Amino acid sequence: MRGILAAAGLGLLAVCLAPGSTATVDGPCSASVDGKDIAALSASDPADAIAVAPDDVLSYSFEASAPVRSHDASALIGPYLLQLDQSTETGDALETSGTFDVAQVSGLAVGLYAVSAHAELADGRTCTGEFLLRIEGSPLSTTAGVASAAAVVLAGAASWPSA
Repeated sequence: MRGILAAAGLGLLAVCLAPGSTATVDGPCSASVDGKDIAALSASDPADAIAVAPDDVLSYSFEASAPVRSHDASALIGPYLLQLDQSTETGDALETSGTFDVAQVSGLAVGLYAVSAHAELADGRTCTGEFLLRIEGSPLSTTAGVASAAAVVLAGAASWPSA
């Protein structure tokens, strides 16, 4: 039994100490966010997260080897995927860009989020870029922060001894 626990502990330690993976840019394209090449960033290391203010508007772009037909960006918030931007392109442009308002996410909570951007090319191929976004600010300025603070106050009031 001790051997199994030791092996499991070593396996967990190896996973925790593994270096962060490089940001994913899959497909025949390059991608940037806020002017940064996301292929050079880690998609899992918080130190590589792109830091933004809650009211920022963030730009992203793709450059591809075939005309771009559409692009979009989404953030993973808990178990949900929130669509941040979506656009359809016409013509033969090999690059495309979009923006999204960080307030779409920061109104819910500040912190670290996984974001994914996609581009579909005219020849049917796709490109995907993934990165981390750190929304800075006070947790009490968000819906989740206010709800949590209210729950603490109510729980404290409910447990206060009555005379």
